[in-house]
Amino acid sequence: MRLNDKLDYTSDSQDGPLITGDGMDAGVTSGEPAYIIFYGEGCYNSKRPARRTVSLYEKYRGRVQFVIIGLDHRASAAQQELQNIIAVTFRMWSCSTPRARRLTTSLARWSDCGTSG
Repeated sequence: MRLNDKLDYTSDSQDGPLITGDGMDAGVTSGEPAYIIFYGEGCYNSKRPARRTVSLYEKYRGRVQFVIIGLDHRASAAQQELQNIIAVTFRMWSCSTPRARRLTTSLARWSDCGTSG
């Protein structure tokens, strides 16, 4: 797993995939702890977490599975399944409390990051 060395941390520029490497289309394997990151390529707020993700990967490789889902690219079947599970979980959770509804609204705004003009 590697961080894109052309990332511009000062703007919402489209710099290509934030993270690259082998096995980037993997999903979650049962019985192993997983770290999952969703990101948009042109989202300023995704670039620093991507850098942190690669740092954590270097530290925990082999002990934690890392699932990287770039929202600008077609997800693999395993990643689509994971996205569906997470979406259903958030929908169920978002109906339960005002705080959860606020978080769900924030997540919806985040998912729009980098998609406008």
